Amino acid sequence: MTGSRPRFHRPPHGAYTLSTVLAQRHAGLKGAHWSIEAHDWHPDFTPRQVQQRVMTQLRPGAIIVMHDAGQGAANCVAALPGLLEALRGQGYELKRLDALA
Repeated sequence: MTGSRPRFHRPPHGAYTLSTVLAQRHAGLKGAHWSIEAHDWHPDFTPRQVQQRVMTQLRPGAIIVMHDAGQGAANCVAALPGLLEALRGQGYELKRLDALA
């Protein structure tokens, strides 16, 4: 879709199995995990609660997982502009996974 081949794969629910690892290797992908689960998919969470959850767990180098499909899509889309503003306001720099050490 972007014209670039994916380099990372996040298994659903973070569930690594032997099959997952072998399939990642076969596809030339690296496994990716997160340090903050935004809970944007949770039916009781509002976009504001998603933002608060991320901001309270935030640490330098954190990897935040959010969802752009399924139940999380509405919360993610609504929460993201305010979250990005808050992150930048606290001096955080947003980077792609392949830019991290």
